[in-house]
Formats: sequence, C-alpha cells, structure tokens
Amino acid sequence: MDLATDPLSKPVKEWGHYLRPWTKLDSIRARKLMNKIDPASLLQQRLIKSQRVPPSSNIIKALRSIERPDLIPLEFPRKIDLSFYGPRTAPRFGMRKATHEPLDDNLQVFLHSLALPDILSIYLKHVYPYQGILPQDKLDSLLEKGLELVFNTPVLEFLESKNYTPSDVMTWAWILTSEDSDRAALRIRLAARENESGNRPSIPTFLFLFILRNPCISPKALKLLIVQAHEILQNHPNAPFNRQNYVPSYWLGKKQLYSQIRSSKIVSNKVTSMLVIVRLLRHARLVWPDSIISITSLFTERFGHGSGDGSELLSTIERGYLSFLHNRMLSLLSEFSSLHPFRSITLHERAQFRILKSMAHFNPPLLVNREGYRAVVRVQLARKKTAQERNWANMKSLAWPPWKEDKLGIDAEIGIEEGTSRAMKALSNMREAGYRDDTWERAASVLAGWDTDGSPTIQSRTFLGKHNLNSLPLSDSSDRLWAVRIRATRTVEEAWSCFLSCEDHHLPASQEVYHAMFEKIVFGKFKPRGGASKSEFIGGDGRETTPAPLSPKETVYVRTKPPSFEEFFDQMLQKGLKFSGGCLRFLISHAPSLKSGFSILQASSAQSGGISTKSGRITINWTHKEIELLPDDVFTALVKLLCRFAHHTSRIRFRGDFPPQISEIIYDSFASSQSYYHSPLLFAIKIAFIRRPKEHAPWYAILSALSSNKPLFTSREQQLDHGLIPWYITSEVLKGLKFELDMKGFLILCIALEKAIRASHKIRASPKSVGDGHPSYTIENKISKTLRDGADLIKTTFRRQVEVANSHAIPPSLSSISKDNIPACDLLPCLLATPHPAELHAYIRVLGLLQDYNELCVLVRWMAEFAPELDAVMAETRNGHAMLRRALTALRVFMERSWEDPKESCGKLATEEQMAAVVGIVEDVEGWGGWPSDEEVLVYCNKGRDSLA
Repeated sequence: MDLATDPLSKPVKEWGHYLRPWTKLDSIRARKLMNKIDPASLLQQRLIKSQRVPPSSNIIKALRSIERPDLIPLEFPRKIDLSFYGPRTAPRFGMRKATHEPLDDNLQVFLHSLALPDILSIYLKHVYPYQGILPQDKLDSLLEKGLELVFNTPVLEFLESKNYTPSDVMTWAWILTSEDSDRAALRIRLAARENESGNRPSIPTFLFLFILRNPCISPKALKLLIVQAHEILQNHPNAPFNRQNYVPSYWLGKKQLYSQIRSSKIVSNKVTSMLVIVRLLRHARLVWPDSIISITSLFTERFGHGSGDGSELLSTIERGYLSFLHNRMLSLLSEFSSLHPFRSITLHERAQFRILKSMAHFNPPLLVNREGYRAVVRVQLARKKTAQERNWANMKSLAWPPWKEDKLGIDAEIGIEEGTSRAMKALSNMREAGYRDDTWERAASVLAGWDTDGSPTIQSRTFLGKHNLNSLPLSDSSDRLWAVRIRATRTVEEAWSCFLSCEDHHLPASQEVYHAMFEKIVFGKFKPRGGASKSEFIGGDGRETTPAPLSPKETVYVRTKPPSFEEFFDQMLQKGLKFSGGCLRFLISHAPSLKSGFSILQASSAQSGGISTKSGRITINWTHKEIELLPDDVFTALVKLLCRFAHHTSRIRFRGDFPPQISEIIYDSFASSQSYYHSPLLFAIKIAFIRRPKEHAPWYAILSALSSNKPLFTSREQQLDHGLIPWYITSEVLKGLKFELDMKGFLILCIALEKAIRASHKIRASPKSVGDGHPSYTIENKISKTLRDGADLIKTTFRRQVEVANSHAIPPSLSSISKDNIPACDLLPCLLATPHPAELHAYIRVLGLLQDYNELCVLVRWMAEFAPELDAVMAETRNGHAMLRRALTALRVFMERSWEDPKESCGKLATEEQMAAVVGIVEDVEGWGGWPSDEEVLVYCNKGRDSLA
C-alpha cells in the first residue's frame, strides 16, 4: 500500500488524534511511545482486517466446488460470526459479512495475506477432484498443472517458514475429505502420531477446528478428538503479557485497548483454546455427556491456577479476561444435554464445581458475575431433590398456597430455613454479592419454591432458559413470570387458578402463559413415569400432575372448571394469538386427534397451506419441496403426531409418488385399494424418506410406532404376522438413517425384536394358517433367518454403544492412547454409553427368548465389571434400584424358563456351569441385592405371563 496516495494515511503528528486524550503528566511518556509506533504498518493491518474473511470460508467454497456438501458445517442466519467480533464485544443479534468475495482462483491475489487454509482450499479445488477418476495419462497432466498452481515458489517458501511440506497439505486434504467423523478422527490421530515420531509440526489448529464444526460426530470420534485436543492445548503454552508493546490503558479508549489485547499472543492462544473446548462441549452434549467432565479438565488445565499464567502477577486486564472465560464456561456447562438431559445433569454440576474450585485457587479468587450465578442456578433447578428438599415437600399442605403443615410434634421444630432449596441458596449468594433481582431471578425463585411475595410454591425440576427473560421489565406482572407460576403447581386445578389470576391482572394474552397451561392440561392425564408409586412421586418431580385433594378444606376453588384441550385451544384462537416455536411444537405433538393436530398446523404460520380437514377427512397437497421447507421442530412434531395415531383407522389423502428410497416391503405392507390414501404411519414414513432428517426424534417416533403392541393391520393374515411384518419394515427404515443408533434406539429395537420373536412362536405353532401354497419349511427358513439377522443386529448395536476406551475399534497404531498417556484429571469415561436398567432389562428379555445363554453370561460379566457406572445411572433414575432388580429377575426367569412346567418345557435350559457362573457373579456384586428370590420370580411371571411365551 502506498501511503502517499492512500487517503487514510496520516503524518505521525496528525495520527495521534485517533487516540484518546492523555494528561499533561504523561505527555513525555506518550511522545516517546508514539515515536516507536509505525502508523503505516498499523493502518495496513487495520485495512487488511477490515477486508478479511473467516479462514473456513475459503475451505467451504472449495468443498462446494468438489461437491462434498456433507462436509460443510451448518449455517445459522442469526448466529454471530466471532471471526469479526470478540465474545465480549459481540452485538446481541446479527452477523457481519465479508466485504469482498472469498478466495479467487488466482493464488497470487492473496500472497500478501497467505495462510494455510488458503493453500488447502486451492489444493482441494485444483488437485483433489482428479485423483482416482481419470486415466493415468490425463491424470498426470492435470495433476502437474494443479500442483504447479498450488505449490509455486512463494507457497513453498511460506510452507517452509512454517516447517510444513506439500505432503502435509495432501495429508490435510485426506483428513478433511473423510467419509465420516470416525475416519476423520482416526486420520487426525494417525497423522499426529506420524508427525510426532518424525519431530515435525503437529496438525494445524484450523483443520482441527473445522473438523469440530461437523454437525454429526459420533462418540467414538469424539473420544479421539478429545485426546487430540489435549495434545493441541499442550502445544499452546500461555505467555505473559509483554507490557512494553502496550499503550497505557489510562489514556487509551476501551476499543483501542481491546484491539491490542486481541492482537496479543496470550489472548489469541486463549481464544483458540477456548474455541476447541466450546466445540468439544457442544458435541459432548449431543452424543456423549459422560465426557463433559474430561473436557472441563482440559479447561482447568489450560486456564486454571498453575497453568503458566503466573496468577500472582496477573494484571487487571488479564484477571478480567480469565474471569470472563471462567464465567462463560459456567454458562456453557448450564446448557443441557440432548441425550438424557436429566440423567446427565449431575455431570454438569460436577463440572461446574471444578470451574468454581479453579476460580477459588487464584489469589485473590476470580469473581463470579451474574452470568456465572445464573448458570449455577439453572443446573440446581434441574437437579433431583435432596432428602431434605423431599422432606420439606412432604410437609407442605395440599391447600394453596402450600404452607408447611406440622404432621408430627417434632415438625414444629423445623424452621422455614429447611425449605431453602439449593437453587434458592445460590440466588441468595447472588444477592449477597450485590446483584439485584431481575425478572430471570424472580422466575428462578418461583421454580425454586418461593414466590416473589414470600409465599411458597412447588419446587419444580425443570430447565429454565438463559436469555428469554433478560429483556423483560422488572415487574411481578410479567407474562413469562406468570407462565413460571403456572408450572410451579401440583394439580390442574391449581394451575387453572393461577391462569385465571393472570387474566384478572388484565395482561395481554401471552403464548408463554398458554403454553404452560397446555402442559398442565395434557400431562394431567398421565401417570408418573419410571414405575414410581404415589408415595415416591412428589409434585414438581416431573411434568405430570398429582390428583386433586379429596378434602373440601384443601380443594382449590375456581370460578370455572379447567377446560379440555380443544376448548382451551379455541379460547386461544379467540384471543388472536399466533403460536410458534415451542408452543406450536407442543400443541401439534400432543393434539388429542389427527384432525386437531392438522388444524393447529393449518392455523399456524409454519406452512403456507395445502391442508384441508373438511368433512372429517384430512387431505394434504404438499410437494416434496414444501415438505423439505417445514421447520425442523414442526416436522418432528408432525411425525410424532402421526405415529401416535399409527393404529388409527383414519386415512390421510396424499397425492404424490413414493420416494425411491422406500422399498416394496414397506409399500406392500400398507397397500390399499387406492394408493393415495395412506395410514398415518405410512404417511410419516413417506415424508421422513422425502426429507431424510438428521435428527433422531422423527425416526425414533416411527420405530416406536412399529414396535408397539397394538396391531397395525386388519387382515387375518397380517394379524398373524403382527410382529414379523413390523420388524421387516423396521429393518428397511433403519437403512434410511444417517446416524448411529444410541441407547434409546437400542431399546426400541429390543422391543421390536421381542415382538417379532413372540410372533414367530405363534406362526410356528400354526404353520398352515400362513400363506396358502407355501411349504412349512420355507416359512421356517424365513423366520429363522429373520431372527438370526435381528439377533446379530441387536448384539452388534449393544457392543458398539458400550464400547470401552481401549477397544478393538482403535487400530494398533493408536494403541498407545491409553491411561498412561493422559493425565489423571483428563481420563476419559470407561464407556461410550452407560445403559439404563430398562435397556438392560429389554436386552435380557431378547436374549432369553432367543435362548442365547452364552451371551447372557457375557452380559452379566460386563455388568459386574462396570457396576460403578451402572450405580451412577441408577442413582439419577427414579426407582432405579427396583428397575435393576427387575432386570436381574428376568435374567433368572429366562435362564430357568420359570414360566414353564419343567416336565413339559420345549425350550433348552441353561447348563449348570452357566447357571453357577451367573449366580456367583450376581451374588458377588455389592448393591445388587443378591440372586432374585422365588417370590420375585413368581411376581414377575404373573405380571408378564403373556409376554413370556
């Protein structure tokens, strides 16, 4: 850049007006410092930064050119691009766009700001597409031209300055273009090991960060990436501030000061490290919550006391930045896992405790700000009630407000301080630190058990959003605060009374308030889950409500009775409310009928039309494009609605061709006289294959409907094949999945296969009733092959899910990745997934019906080996120990075939050696309660005699 012709260039004396004024006492010091600064270089850097694009933009453009859209990260239109904004200065909404087009084909244009991502993107565009697809003579000429374009003299000199070679660029492309996340992670580890053995530089951080942007990373891949992240963070040591390079803070503005902090080596290293940790946490919440503590250990090693920062010498700037990172980490750990959110909440709590402990180790300790306090409160609100909190909840009267009621003489000695929950204590600490209550804190207080006026509410285990209350005025009449008050009730009558009180305040109709009331109406019909008895379930433990009290003294009197779902929805429409987001998703998925669900969708703004519910018949006129344009949450809710009524006799009129991915097996199973009249389940399968969602929920809803005990078909032949035909359809649906099944999908498969096994027993008992003209041996061969394939699928899925850290899935070259190579605080969990007692019970039943006693012995040994992990899951599960006893009882029942008469038993029994081994293992594990008794076996057989045959 020529400063003589550049209008932005200024003489040294005139350039000083860009800075803030300084005092006369510092004029001499400032003049000396200004003479050392080169304004031209600073202006050039500023102009280059204003024109820059994120490093990933050029790689994304190259991936589009080679037709690999599966490798392109998802883009969110309202997400802030942190390539242009720091996390502390980013605006609340919006995203800054680049001011020029990304990478041009001519590499010379970018030589002034050459970077490793640019070289990789050019290589992907000009060399990678021709590998392995052209004849050798043409391939050699094209590769020669491409290599000359990519690896010219300036590029080679640049790579040499970074200690890289062209072969390294080829390795990066090999990693980036992997078929799936598992191979990408394995290739990263292989390349890292090879570079380490040859004393060469490690894999560049930009490539690792780009791999972490992949939306679908499996637990196996995440395990390897965490190990690689540990090595990357070790190669980014913290460096103290070089204060000689800084303009004094007392005469610099905040903007200039922050820009210099951002350009410092220590902060840039910290930003890179924080990006690695944030993206690892995001994937851990999605697929492997057990690894959250290991990732938190990476953070405390990198940013905690003793990480090389010299905390006793930290300046105000450094301390403020570290405090910001620790509080932001607390906030990230308050984001709940997609996989078993309530079960994994203890992991979030333990991880937050590590962060707080790290903050306390600084001298003086780092301060917890409002963001950190709110993060702690969010996690405590989602935690299971302690023994003290459950005792206080049991002492509450059934009247409203639920004041403490002394049931025994000793209860009079229990003061109100016993009713302070952990979330309420965290809020008290926040107030003692000097933070005033906003609407968010008031809502949290209501859910923690105390209303804003000091009256008690029902402590509710729930997830409270982080930012949805920040912009509300400080007022008790906030509509969202009333929505929280409705949720903090026990019965439908109490919730309805609260809703009427909200209306009495003449507030504008709010979607949040109606959503909370709809939840109470819907879940008022459900019983508590998990097999909990009435004495074990307490109001607030879940979304289910408790029955209204029978005593007139305790009954809540309201001027009108609580309405039904349809009546309340009509009332909502009369108010002129437009529902969207979570409210729309809830209404569609929990609609009382198909017609109601489609009417709700029709009245919303989620789709442009094409739905008719006149004359009691549902007609859909959607193109494939319109189905693909439905919002993800609305599409998932629609599939759930259809699967809830999969066994309904009504039909959906839908014209259109079946997607080519749907096999003839699926179509023939649901065939009718008119192909455009579909059952709800067939319509759900059809739109799922059209859209091919990556989310688990729509596919699991379909698989759950197929595994239901209700008959799907009406003909006599199909009724006899009731279990086998759904299993055939299930096998075909599994081919359309774009992800690996987790333990929830494994449970559904176990239920579906058990249904198929019982159906095969009935078919074998009456072979003449199936398929006229088909010999019985053909039917037997078909059944045997179906059950054999199903058993292999179930066992393979289980082994893949519970794979241990040092399993056969890691190649020998990576065998050195073990506990000896990783610090104790960074040890990864032993299992990729810890099964729930209900999942173990379903697996035991399938193996028992298949009479696979060898596999049952292997399963029991595995359960004993990882008993501590199973105990941790049981501790977070309502009635967890009783569910494990049920699984052990099923183990004895199927190994002994206890439901059969020993003299008339037609199935083979377990051998004495197998029985002795299993009994010994169960008896040796402390906490399992020993081998099941005869009484437990009798109760189990009486409850499920029909499902044991």
